[in-house]
Amino acid sequence: GNMATFFAKFLLCSHGFAIVLAERHEKKLNQGELASVNIQIQTHHGLTCNVAACAEIKSYLGDTTANVDKALKYFDIDSNDAIDDKEAEQMVKILKLLKAKPPVSAGITSFFDKFMVTLKYFAGSDHKLQRKEIRDMKTAIGYFNGGDLQEQEKNKMNDEFGKFDFPRKDGMLDDDERNLLMTTLTFFAGLDKKFQSKEIGAMDKVITFFAEGVDLNNGQAKKMEDILSQFDPNEDGVFDDNELGIIMSVLRYFAGSDEQLQVTEIDDMKLAISYFDSDGNGAIDQCEGNRLKDILGQYDFNGDEVLDDDERQLVMDATKYIAGKNQRLEDDEIRDMLKVIVMFDGSNNKLEKPEAQRMQKTLVLFDLDRNQYLDNAERAMLVKAVQYFAGDDMDLSNDELENMDFVVKAFVDLLVSQHADIEEFMGVLAMFDGDDDQDLDEKERASLVATVTFFAGGDKQLQEGELDAMNKVVRFFAGLDGQIDSKEAIAMGQVLEQSGSSSQAGLLVKKIEDAMSSAYTSVAGT
Repeated sequence: GNMATFFAKFLLCSHGFAIVLAERHEKKLNQGELASVNIQIQTHHGLTCNVAACAEIKSYLGDTTANVDKALKYFDIDSNDAIDDKEAEQMVKILKLLKAKPPVSAGITSFFDKFMVTLKYFAGSDHKLQRKEIRDMKTAIGYFNGGDLQEQEKNKMNDEFGKFDFPRKDGMLDDDERNLLMTTLTFFAGLDKKFQSKEIGAMDKVITFFAEGVDLNNGQAKKMEDILSQFDPNEDGVFDDNELGIIMSVLRYFAGSDEQLQVTEIDDMKLAISYFDSDGNGAIDQCEGNRLKDILGQYDFNGDEVLDDDERQLVMDATKYIAGKNQRLEDDEIRDMLKVIVMFDGSNNKLEKPEAQRMQKTLVLFDLDRNQYLDNAERAMLVKAVQYFAGDDMDLSNDELENMDFVVKAFVDLLVSQHADIEEFMGVLAMFDGDDDQDLDEKERASLVATVTFFAGGDKQLQEGELDAMNKVVRFFAGLDGQIDSKEAIAMGQVLEQSGSSSQAGLLVKKIEDAMSSAYTSVAGT
């Protein structure tokens, strides 16, 4: 022991590490014996280290004293110029996580350089690895240590860390940068906490979406973290495969063809997420996410899985109207939205831009109070009216759409002024559904349009008296079942044609009332 101490001091100037002594005099002192005497040695920069601990570190980093010394400085947490057993143990754990393999291989220089880059990132500006920084570094390295990653993908680890070194690119992560890095890595590493190839690819793509240009900045990273958290309803900070699939689809849709999320695209995406967050908990679950993805897909007219500005604007406008007063899409509202889309999407069952534009005009038409959303009554009126006018094939042709617009506009003033209610409007449509199949065929629709045209007159707007007259005439011809069948439609059409114009509507109603009175009198008492 005394001899070892003597030679340690003697060798310090020329070799730096007294462990050289142990190697050259292994017959006298083995590793265990060195540890038992707990010899403290000094490096060139004045750090002291337990011989056994330094020996293990040296076995990973090689004979180069400078390498060991540079690395050890990061682990002198308490800045006492000594590496105690715990500090040395932390360094060994990091080396093992990085799968460094003693004895030193031919690639030690390359490994050491990468190792030092990793240490520098996590040590921060004080160049000392605190407990939380060591914890985060071990966690981050662990994410890249396993899974199906190939060696070149593992080598990307420091590149991923560097994406959060903004804006100076000084090779160090401050607390904000490190926290954003860890949040992002944890989201994408998945439930097994081991990066698979697809997860690294997804993370890189998401970073690309949010980075305006080559590098991510602090503001963009925080926006990214905010959006990612809205796809994590259970707040476990991890994406499973389903959540990852949903978020990638949604981000891709909003990022557009340039794959860069602009401010307006991020704002629209956040608003869309809030629409589909039906329970209002600030995040969308798998069911809500799939609904959002499905609706966005309906407005992807060319099927390229991205939304251009027009597509995005149309889906945002439609969703706003359907979401109602609370601006959250409940189950029935989503069902109604899909029903309406189906009736506008044509014979190919694929919504196209002109069809979506016509649909949006229809949504605005049924917003009777012009508050830019449909309440429950307005939405029910929309769905029922579209269903009636779409006919048997459940697809609105141009003629059917024009007829619906005409009839609804004829009622709008009465509905807004509440001189007629939505139920009365729906009752009129039902009276012309002669076969009671919940839609209007071509003849039924033609009879309805002709009747409304006659009574609305030149201004094409039904007044209260005109609506009363129309109801009396229609009910007279509808008979006891209250619905105009094909024969009754022909008879009523002939009478209206003979009457000439709406100015004769009063006289026509008088004739009907007189005829009814005469009929009742003839059967009185029977």
